[in-house]
Amino acid sequence: MMKLSSPSARSVGSLATLAFLLAIAPARAEFLPDDVHWYYTYGGPSPEPFVFETVNNRIYMGGLFLNTANDSNRKNLARFNLDTEAWESVPGITSAFNGGVWDIHFADDGFIYIGGNFSRVADIEAQDIARFDPRTETWAALTDPNPSLVTPDQGNGPTNGRVFAIQKIGDLLYVGGEFTGPRDSPDDEKYIRSFNLVTNKWAKLPSGLDNQVRALTKAPNGDLVAGGQFTGSVARFDGSSWSLVGGGVRGAARDGMVRKLEYSRDGTLYLCGDFDEIGAEGSGVAARDIAGYKDGAWNAMAGGFDDTYVQSNGTTFMSDGVYDIAVDSEGSVYAGGDFDASNGRSVLNLRHVAKWQDGAWKSLGSGVGTTGSQIVNCIALGREGDLFVGGTFNEGHKNAGSAKYQFARWHPNRDFTDYVPGASDNATGQFVPVAEDRLDYQVIGRPGTSYQLEASPDLINWAALDGAVFEGSGVRQGFSFTPPSDTAGRYYRYRATD
Repeated sequence: MMKLSSPSARSVGSLATLAFLLAIAPARAEFLPDDVHWYYTYGGPSPEPFVFETVNNRIYMGGLFLNTANDSNRKNLARFNLDTEAWESVPGITSAFNGGVWDIHFADDGFIYIGGNFSRVADIEAQDIARFDPRTETWAALTDPNPSLVTPDQGNGPTNGRVFAIQKIGDLLYVGGEFTGPRDSPDDEKYIRSFNLVTNKWAKLPSGLDNQVRALTKAPNGDLVAGGQFTGSVARFDGSSWSLVGGGVRGAARDGMVRKLEYSRDGTLYLCGDFDEIGAEGSGVAARDIAGYKDGAWNAMAGGFDDTYVQSNGTTFMSDGVYDIAVDSEGSVYAGGDFDASNGRSVLNLRHVAKWQDGAWKSLGSGVGTTGSQIVNCIALGREGDLFVGGTFNEGHKNAGSAKYQFARWHPNRDFTDYVPGASDNATGQFVPVAEDRLDYQVIGRPGTSYQLEASPDLINWAALDGAVFEGSGVRQGFSFTPPSDTAGRYYRYRATD
C-alpha cells in the first residue's frame, strides 16, 4: 500500500494555497471505472439500518439491528464520526435496548428526537419517542403529567404502533406513524399528534389523517407537510386544516405511499415512495416513486424509476420504490431504494441509488447490489460532496465479491483503493502546500510498483508531469517540479502505473 504524509498540511488554513494529493491504483477490469469511488469496509450494523440523520460531525443511525461493528452496545442506535471515520456508541444505549428506531430528527432546539417502537431508552420510560441532548449526552421522555387522550394508563405517548416521522415547528413537536392508540382511540387521534414542548401536553390535530404517516417536514412558510399511506398520500397542515399538495399522489393498482419529504433551497418539495401518478385524480401525470412540486406545478423527473428490477442473472423482481432522498446545496437529488433503472430503462446501473442532476438520472458507478432482494433504506450527504448509504446489501460493485456491514460511502473525487479510514497519512484526501515549486509530502511506495505524479484543475481531467515517476521500492520525500500549465492546475495525485 502506498502511503502519504504531510506534517505541515494541518497548519495550512487556506485551501487556495493548497494542492491536493490523491492516490489511486489501476482500474480493475471487472468493475465499472467509477466503482473505485465506493467504499464498503467501515464496518456497520447487523442486520440493517432504517434511518440516518446528520448532527454536526456525526451521522446518527437507527434501525432494528443487533450490533454495529460487532459491538452489541450499539444496538438499534449508533453514530458514525465523520472526523475519525469510526463508529461510536450513543451514551445510554446498551445491548438491553429493545425495539427499533425508525426516525431520527435533529431539531432547531439542538435536541435529537428518536421515534420507533420501544418503551424504554437508557433506563427511562419512553413510549415510542424520546429526546437526546447531544450537548450533555442525556436522555428524557416526552411526558404529559395530565394526559387527556384516551386510556392514559397505557402511557401518554403514541402506542399500538410505530413512530415513523418527527418534525418540530415552533413549540410543537409533530409525531406521525402507524400508531392507533392508546386503546379505543377515535379516528382523529390516530396516526398523527403533537407534543407541546412548553406545556408538556399531547394533543390531537384537527380532523387527523385516515392512515399511517411516514414522513413529515416543514414548509418554507412554516406549515407542516405530511406524507404516508393516507388518502392522497401528501398533505399540508396550516395549523387548522389539511389540504392535499398538488392533488396528491396515488398508485395504479393500490394506495400510494410517500416515505420521505425534503425541500430544496429553491423551495421545491421532493417526495419519494411507492406511487405511479402525481396530480389531481383523473388528470394526473405518470411518475414512478419520485417527483418534485413547486408553485403549483409537478416535475415528473423523467418519469422516475422502472417498475421492474432486472437482476444480474436476468431474472426480474417488481421494484419496491424509493425509500429515502437527499438534496444537496446545488439542487441535485439523491435517491435510494429498490430500483435498478430509470423509467423505460433508459438509464441503467442505478441499482438502488441514483442522482438527479441537470434534468437527468445519473448512475453512481454500478450502484449497490445486484439483486431485487437488496435495498437502500437510508442515505445522508457527507461534507465533501459525498454520500453515505445504508440498508440491506451484501454485494457491492456490479461484479465485486461483497459489500460489508450494510453501510457504504460514495465519493465522486476519491479513489478508495487501499484506503485506510481515519489514517492521518491517508493517501486520499491529503492537502499538501506548494512552496517554491516544491510539493511537501512523503510517499512510501509499494515494492515493484511505479508511480506517476499527475495534476488536475478539477479532479476529473488529469495530466502527467514530466519526469515525475519513481519506483515504489524507495521513499520519495517532496518533489521539485515546473508548475503545470493552465490545463493541469492545483490538484495532485500519484497514480500506480503497473
